[in-house]
Amino acid sequence: MKQENFTGAIHMLEDALLQFKTLKDDTGICICLLKIAEAENYLGYRLKAYQYAKQALEIARRIENPTLIVDAYENLASILASENRYEEAYKYKILQNHLQDSLDKANKEKIIREMEMKFRTARKDDEIKILKSRNEIQKKNLWLLSVSVAALVAIIVLILYLFRLKSVGLKQQRQLLDHEKTIHLQQSELKEKEQQLLKEQLESKNRELASKALEMLRINETISDIIAKLELYNSANHNDDGTSEKIQGIITGLEAHLRDNSWQEFEKIFKNIHSVFFEKLLEICPDLTPSEIKVAAFLRLNLSSKEIAAVTFKSEAGIKSTRYRLRKKLGLKSDDNLIPYLMKL
Repeated sequence: MKQENFTGAIHMLEDALLQFKTLKDDTGICICLLKIAEAENYLGYRLKAYQYAKQALEIARRIENPTLIVDAYENLASILASENRYEEAYKYKILQNHLQDSLDKANKEKIIREMEMKFRTARKDDEIKILKSRNEIQKKNLWLLSVSVAALVAIIVLILYLFRLKSVGLKQQRQLLDHEKTIHLQQSELKEKEQQLLKEQLESKNRELASKALEMLRINETISDIIAKLELYNSANHNDDGTSEKIQGIITGLEAHLRDNSWQEFEKIFKNIHSVFFEKLLEICPDLTPSEIKVAAFLRLNLSSKEIAAVTFKSEAGIKSTRYRLRKKLGLKSDDNLIPYLMKL
């Protein structure tokens, strides 16, 4: 508006008007309408300016805002004067002056009342401050006297207490040092006993696990002999189709049941003793197969390929092949020993 870019000002004011309408802010709407009317009047669009000013006047009267009513009267008087309608402009000017005088008078009375109230309040505050100061001085004097007496008594008591405390403290310190030495010795002995007990328990469990593996080996060898005899018998009676199928079914069932049941029992005992072995192994190499995990567990007990083959119903060559894949997946070099590596996990 100050740069006399009235067209640009109207566009911005119309945008603002839409925002105020969205917010349902009558005061903002009224102000925008008055500014748009002023800009339209400068551009020579008197009719538009008059309509905007009238709308603003209606809103200002509805919200009972005397200041906006005065601005609307002034705006209307200016627009009508620009159209040479001086009589109507004069009426709005008279209304503006009357309302402005009323506002000025009300503001002056308000200012006078506020000043008078501030003066009375300030005088009462000063009186209250004086009374408070006197009371505080008296309280401080009494407080200083009480504190001085109390401090003197406290100093005497403190001196006596410090002498006694020093003697008691020295005695307690000596007792505490003796007690700490005793506790330290007991803790050391207890720690050694715990370590010895854990070592014995681990050795016992390892013996139990090795015994279980050997028991599995003996059972598997026995079952293998039974299976071999059944297969020999089956070969001798191959003409009898019904008997041959039944014997083959028994052989397959024995192998599957022995394989699954033996491994489950062995795995349960193994996990109780070496609880984090499988977790560490899978953390190093997550893509290990169940067969490779089983072989790793048996190698952890320092079993040979032949013994592992007998326990798992696989050939010795197959176990060696599994050991080769296991070394490769674990990233071991040719000169690295697989069994010591697994025993450290």
